[in-house]
Amino acid sequence: TRHDILNQLTVLLGSLELAGTAESTKELAWFLGRSREAAWAIQRLAEFTRDYQEIGQGLPRWVSVTALVRRAADSFGGRSVTIEIPNAEWEIRADPLIEQVFYNLIENALRHGGTVGRVRFSVETQPAGGLMIVCEDDGTGVPINEKERIFERGYGRNTGLGLYLSAEILATTGMTIAETGRPGIGARFEIRVPYGTCRIVRGPGREELLMHNS
Repeated sequence: TRHDILNQLTVLLGSLELAGTAESTKELAWFLGRSREAAWAIQRLAEFTRDYQEIGQGLPRWVSVTALVRRAADSFGGRSVTIEIPNAEWEIRADPLIEQVFYNLIENALRHGGTVGRVRFSVETQPAGGLMIVCEDDGTGVPINEKERIFERGYGRNTGLGLYLSAEILATTGMTIAETGRPGIGARFEIRVPYGTCRIVRGPGREELLMHNS
């Protein structure tokens, strides 16, 4: 990550220097835009380093799946998308950074899913006694040859760290994540929660949280 930050810093400084020699407003705007993207990349890399170092440092705790989705959805209040929230009060025992996983899933849908209008979370019980948390959208989906690679560190557009970090956070308490959607239909992420790290507090249902453009 240190190498990645230095690379982006080189891009940032180089673009700013070239912006000073721009001969037109259009050229200046291009260099400034490139500088801004590099600065954002540096910020994301710094945040990743901070979060990655904190994985496993805190004791696992019981947390409501519904509350996790709601808090993550609140971060996207200015977006025109409907986020369906499971109303069955399931709790999972997870790393304190677990909220970042749900934020990453919503951000991934909005950033890479094309014209996504709906992100749906649901919970399904498993025959072996565990739980499966599903996040699916109505976007463009994930190509078959990328379904496993999207969880690799640095893969994909932007910094390619969000899904990698999510998998690492989940793994601290034995959870796994996989993408099983159909390309062209939408992405579907399945988080499998093993027996002993999930419990139900209240019965099933569903509510929708509609996020409008401001």
